Amino acid sequence: MGMYRLLIVDDEAGHRNGMSALLRTLKPDYLLFEAENGEDALRLLSSVRIDLALTDIRMPKMDGLSFIERAKIAWPDMRIAALSAYDRFDYAKRCVALGADDYLLKPVSTEELLECLRRMESRLETPAPLSLDTVENHMYLFLTDDLPLRDRDEMRTLFGAGPSGFVAVTLPGGRWPSPEARQAAQFDLRAQLKMFGPAAVSVSPVDEGALVAVATCEPATWPSARNALAGVARMLHNAGSPDCAVGVSWANMDFLDRLPHVYNAARTAAAMRFYEPTSALIELPPHQSVFILRHSELRAETARELSALLTSGNRDSAHGRLRESLNALRNSRMLPSRYKETLLYLFLNLFSGLPLAKADAHAALAQADSALLECNSVDEAERTALHLLDAAADALSGRKARDGVFGEALAWLQAHYHQDVTLSAAAAKFHYNPTYFSEQFKAIVGMTFSDYLTALRMARAAKLLRETRHYAAAVGRRVGYPNAATFTKTFKKHYGITPDQYRRNTPVEQDGAYHG
Repeated sequence: MGMYRLLIVDDEAGHRNGMSALLRTLKPDYLLFEAENGEDALRLLSSVRIDLALTDIRMPKMDGLSFIERAKIAWPDMRIAALSAYDRFDYAKRCVALGADDYLLKPVSTEELLECLRRMESRLETPAPLSLDTVENHMYLFLTDDLPLRDRDEMRTLFGAGPSGFVAVTLPGGRWPSPEARQAAQFDLRAQLKMFGPAAVSVSPVDEGALVAVATCEPATWPSARNALAGVARMLHNAGSPDCAVGVSWANMDFLDRLPHVYNAARTAAAMRFYEPTSALIELPPHQSVFILRHSELRAETARELSALLTSGNRDSAHGRLRESLNALRNSRMLPSRYKETLLYLFLNLFSGLPLAKADAHAALAQADSALLECNSVDEAERTALHLLDAAADALSGRKARDGVFGEALAWLQAHYHQDVTLSAAAAKFHYNPTYFSEQFKAIVGMTFSDYLTALRMARAAKLLRETRHYAAAVGRRVGYPNAATFTKTFKKHYGITPDQYRRNTPVEQDGAYHG
């Protein structure tokens, strides 16, 4: 008996503590770990190797069933037993289907617990042969070359010794119409491929909704297998997934040794539906690089050219320049995700280079981010890019128009600052809503309407104090403060000293007379 690492997953602290105390007595060689729910348990598993786990079923955040499912995919060698206070057949059946070793009812007797641990220890030391269901559960680890050596050898045995084969990745456009549609497609695909040789079909944990099929077959059967895959694509299209694509790659020798490369090529082929919206089946040999990244990204100079054209009001030329860049980008055949990132980078540079208010630039960039990343085809992305260019041109035209209006507003304020001027009166004068006028005034001028008016009045008051011998109260009246106390208070807050102190401390050119 070796020293094992055991994890207890239970949201009840009393149950965890009680189980830990019991196990320290029954299994003093065990190293014990605890987690309050499935999420905490998965985080712990990412940094600590665990051999055995005892998990409750009903827990917040992530229940025991979800934990078992995810843990067995990522750590297939770990042995797990479920403990529950509910004597429910559906729970027990689901646990076993997900790969759990046992289902125990609380309270668990010492004898039951010891027997359960004995069975799990035995399976750790002598793992059972892999079934086809286990093969499909472990498929992703096999495809990424992350399976333990023994399991990898058994997977090879189940797939046979055929040197050739293919991987198909079926990607629907968005989510499946229903779980039943996905299950039906998985069953149909598996049944058709088994006519050509050993095959298994699993659900990808990284591509939402994707089916991954691995089949070994003789090269002579490839045309028939290809027709079967095309039929699955048509079936998915009719089931409500019009954007479905099947990406396929193959190897005519050393198929299982090259499986990770073939799988990545098949994933890339399926993603390239972005460029081929009318193709249901897209093939890509694992050695072919035409679809892989090619560095023909749009340079920052393109954004500067577009910015200069828009700023000068030449929208048509900007359209033509963007179309040239889009054609070059389409021909590069880079991965769709990189294509979208490249376009987003272009618009980030464009919006940063245009003389827009910060709020307008941020709003435009947020629109570009959400619109481009949701595009499902190159045609849609190009239409979106041209629409974003128009939006940038409109925002720039609107900014110029606003700047013109607010230039007039500043001139009006400088002529009427000494009167009873209010934000509402200024907004009405230039036909704006007061709230919008206030926001735009601050964005363009750099300070609020009230602060600007005060600064303007104080500058005029200081000039009068320097250049005349008017009493402070008279100066206040001349710049819009009928009340002398209010003027003195505002002046001191602005300059830090009273109007009289300012006059005494500042060299002046006076007209030689006092005026009331």
